[in-house]
Amino acid sequence: MRRLLPVLALAVACSCDEPRDPSKPPAPSTRDVAPPPPPPPPFSGLAFDAPAEWRAEKPTSNMRKAQYAVPDRDKAEGDAVFIYFGPMGGGIEGNVSRWKGQFSNPPSEPKLEEIKAGDVTIHLLDIAGEYASDMGAEAKPDQRGLFAIVQASDGDHIFRLSGPRGTVADWRDAFVEMLKKARTR
Repeated sequence: MRRLLPVLALAVACSCDEPRDPSKPPAPSTRDVAPPPPPPPPFSGLAFDAPAEWRAEKPTSNMRKAQYAVPDRDKAEGDAVFIYFGPMGGGIEGNVSRWKGQFSNPPSEPKLEEIKAGDVTIHLLDIAGEYASDMGAEAKPDQRGLFAIVQASDGDHIFRLSGPRGTVADWRDAFVEMLKKARTR
């Protein structure tokens, strides 16, 4: 009887009401099906209009929601990126500290200003010096960066304009104007 029980259990487990058609693949069991992934967070509740002269590029990171090549009259391109993490964007102090850490030998103390524009608050850091855009990247001399956190009802939106000092200087006013005109959707 002991030998018969495992065979009987296997026969019961394999029984089915109707024979399986060998030309069709077997239906997946519920154990083989992964639950669906959670829906992605919304892109952003903030709309902005980049200057027409900026050339949209495919973002080089999945953290970037938009990326642009920023031209200069001397052909020394800069870049502009828009990053949105949702309600958890790292905070003002943490981001400002990180951005300052990407620059060495600044000619002067970086300026952090707060700008109110409609229903958003903009925190803008203007910094220059040798800039290493990413960890492990080689620092480039004579660079400038405008880093902004635009605080809106759906979280912090991060904008960066960086590149050669002259390029960023040429686009500073347009960059700030773009941020001031940003609007919630």
